[in-house]
Amino acid sequence: MPLPGSRQGILARRLLKWHGNSQLDYPWRRTQDPFAVLLSEVMLRKTTRRQVRSVFSSFYKRFPNPEALDYASASGIEGEIRMLGMQKVRARGLKQLGRVIVRQHRGVVPNQKEQLMSLPLVGQYTANAVLCFAFGKELPLVDTNVARIVGRIFSHHSKKKRPQTDPKLWKFVGELIPKGKAREFNLAILDFGDSLCLASSPKCSLCPMLDICDYGNKFITFG
Repeated sequence: MPLPGSRQGILARRLLKWHGNSQLDYPWRRTQDPFAVLLSEVMLRKTTRRQVRSVFSSFYKRFPNPEALDYASASGIEGEIRMLGMQKVRARGLKQLGRVIVRQHRGVVPNQKEQLMSLPLVGQYTANAVLCFAFGKELPLVDTNVARIVGRIFSHHSKKKRPQTDPKLWKFVGELIPKGKAREFNLAILDFGDSLCLASSPKCSLCPMLDICDYGNKFITFG
């Protein structure tokens, strides 16, 4: 948990305030059903939220539980996710995911990290997302967007080729989360990276973090 007067504390406070007026709406955010959350996170890999939004509700209606995925044909799954691309690979993975949950976990999405990470298509990010958004666990999320935000604001750069795999970065982001606010913070920083702190042409002039951001200070100086 960040100290209130520190830059980390200021970031957390401003981020939550900004998100109160700017949060984005997606169907998987309206539920805490662990299977729905897991589906959304698996679908979001290597595609955009907008694409997933276009198929998620109909997919979840047709396959509302792991059993439905397990019993489905690969072609039936493919037809629902064609717009996401790589539908054959995705369909095989989703069917296998349903099968493992049914046969190894009696059709119930696990609520333990080790068990979640043993599932097909699930890594640390997806496991943390399910535990946070479905089970209320106080855990951070780190993807390329979050790594970029932390790198810009605090100059906290990972030396790893894939920063999102760096345990030190996960620890740093975890320490930014105010107590009891993991869900709100994680959603806020994800939307912040999608709305303002973009990979290219970030909207620094609109950013509430500008004065505490190392990258933003360069924008003030040279922008």
